[in-house]
Amino acid sequence: MTTGGYRPFDRLRPVLPAGGTIAIVAPAGGVPSPDWMNEAIRYFAGRGHEARLVPGFGRSDRYLADGDAERAAALVTAFADPSIAAVLALRGGYGSARILDRLDWPRMAATPKPLLGFSDITALNLALLRRTGMVSFTGLNCVPDLKDGVLPALNERTLWLALRGEELRFGGLEVQRPGHASGPLIGGCLSILTSLLGTDYLPDLTGAILFIEDVNEEPYRVDRMVNQLRLAGVFRRVAGVALGSFVHCEPKNPEDGPVDRVLEEVAGMVDGPVVSGLPYGHTPERCVLPVGAHAELTAPADGFGHLSVQ
Repeated sequence: MTTGGYRPFDRLRPVLPAGGTIAIVAPAGGVPSPDWMNEAIRYFAGRGHEARLVPGFGRSDRYLADGDAERAAALVTAFADPSIAAVLALRGGYGSARILDRLDWPRMAATPKPLLGFSDITALNLALLRRTGMVSFTGLNCVPDLKDGVLPALNERTLWLALRGEELRFGGLEVQRPGHASGPLIGGCLSILTSLLGTDYLPDLTGAILFIEDVNEEPYRVDRMVNQLRLAGVFRRVAGVALGSFVHCEPKNPEDGPVDRVLEEVAGMVDGPVVSGLPYGHTPERCVLPVGAHAELTAPADGFGHLSVQ
């Protein structure tokens, strides 16, 4: 393993063993009551897994589940505990990036296990890959995704395929720029990813298949983030790009145009294939993806694109 930067041969993809216990931690935002998690606990119990809360987020600190030190300690504790087989984020919101410099990365690397989260948890997904070479998973939080104890079919299928280490396949993708590329699948929420530029917590994106999505960002704000990636040379370094959903990204001023106009420009910034329509984003139905796993992106000039992740 490496602690200085990601290289493909350092990749380690943990799986969830049968009957393994899942710890629920709160590295970002919190919820009003632990009762919100009862359905999630029942959901995993119905699939043969005990889910339990890691102590340490009993109080709230503004928009955070607890203080930075407490949230970081809870995450490290969950990783270090030999009785825990996987770690699930309570929810997104905001706050994961605040604890990156407080985490004991060597201790977490010593006990690899699946980390699962979504949205703001992108910061942890990316940092874990950068600092340990460990693959983690994006696309599911405890709340609100499991608040009712039921997942849409796509979420359910890809969650368990991903956690078992099996291949994921996505077809019917719209081709924005044709081509074929392979490399580590790296990405997540666009605003979180761009916030890590220039830090020691963003993996090397050279040769990666970059996937991005976002929510509640006006087109000009998405444009600003896309431009930041362009100016940083990211789009010239990646092997390809898969665009997910950009939800509630309508402009306040209709004359600003739709967010799709911004995303269409990405094809002109990348030398490799670019596709859109990846079913990943802030929609009720979304896929779970392994961040750092090997991926192949095929985008024919006369058909639909296809992404496979191993």
